[in-house]
This record gives sequence, C-alpha cells and structure tokens, in this order.
Amino acid sequence: MTTARGVPTAAHSSHSIFVSPLMVPRDEDVIYARIAVAARRLSAESYPGGRDRELALAELADQASGRPDLLARYAGLSVGLNEGSPDEDCYLRAAQLCIEAGADTSLIPYWIAEGRRLATR
Repeated sequence: MTTARGVPTAAHSSHSIFVSPLMVPRDEDVIYARIAVAARRLSAESYPGGRDRELALAELADQASGRPDLLARYAGLSVGLNEGSPDEDCYLRAAQLCIEAGADTSLIPYWIAEGRRLATR
C-alpha cells in the first residue's frame, strides 16, 4: 500500500522502494560527473601533448555536451579546492584542459572562490 503521494506505508516499506525526486540526479549533475572523471583521468600523470592533447580536448568537449558552464565549474572548483594539496598540479592540469575544451572563462573566478570557501569548511 502507498499513501496518496506514492510513499510506501510502513506495512509494505520493506517490499517497496520509493525514490524521492531529490535522489534522482539532474542531467547537469551527470554531465558534471562525466567531466570530472574525464578531466581527472586525462590529467593524472602529465599534461597530454600532441595528438593525445587533441583527443583529450575532444573527449572533454564531448562529455560537456555543450555546457561550457559545467567545464568552468569543474575547472574553478578543482583549483579552489586543491590549492596547496599534494595533487594540486594534477588539478591545475585538469582545469587547463577544461579551459582549452571550451570552459566559460568568465565563470571560473567565481568557482575558484567557491572552492576556496568550501576548502575552509
């Protein structure tokens, strides 16, 4: 049995699964996650050069699905959250790849500041 809103009642809650709309990722969350995974992987050891760089930029642009704002968010948060960390160089490379892949550079200062703020929490 469920309530009028589709929430399982206590008697059936162990047999039913209710998925809150808050638990379902938004499209932009999925795109952002893909950007983050790709950027981090592509910049893990060194900044790619030559043909590898071209492929890395094409992959990031593809993962961004036409969302330069999400490339900028990842670039800025990567920088702001990881200043002074042992992995800072990797995140700086990832941010640079996002910029070259088409990030909206006007948004990056905001996201760097936000990353710094979050890092001090």
